[in-house]
Amino acid sequence: MFDLFHDMKIKGVEHGDLHAGNILVEDRASYSLSSQRYAFRVTDFGVAEASSEPRFKDDYFQLADILAALLRAIDSQALGSRDHFVFNALRHEFVERYLVENDPTRDSIARRRENCTRDYVN
Repeated sequence: MFDLFHDMKIKGVEHGDLHAGNILVEDRASYSLSSQRYAFRVTDFGVAEASSEPRFKDDYFQLADILAALLRAIDSQALGSRDHFVFNALRHEFVERYLVENDPTRDSIARRRENCTRDYVN
């Protein structure tokens, strides 16, 4: 998703109708020889003008909402130390800072894929 958002930024594209129903996940474990177990697809580009839902207009806020919902489904107390670190980084760094803050002068990683540490993303 972060690569997609970076690519969209470079091309000057906004989705404008991003929600969980527009993200398709393919489990490729049964046939993929690469280390990429999952493939992600985002659908419904160009339908933002037809949407009557103004809450879907900001792609970063919507991604934060989707990620927050996924994190709420995880019992963080049951995680090992590495997974707990990643969980906290996603919750505090990405949801609460990177995706929600829209002023890069207030936070250098705000909405800037190139400033994110690859350790968090991978």
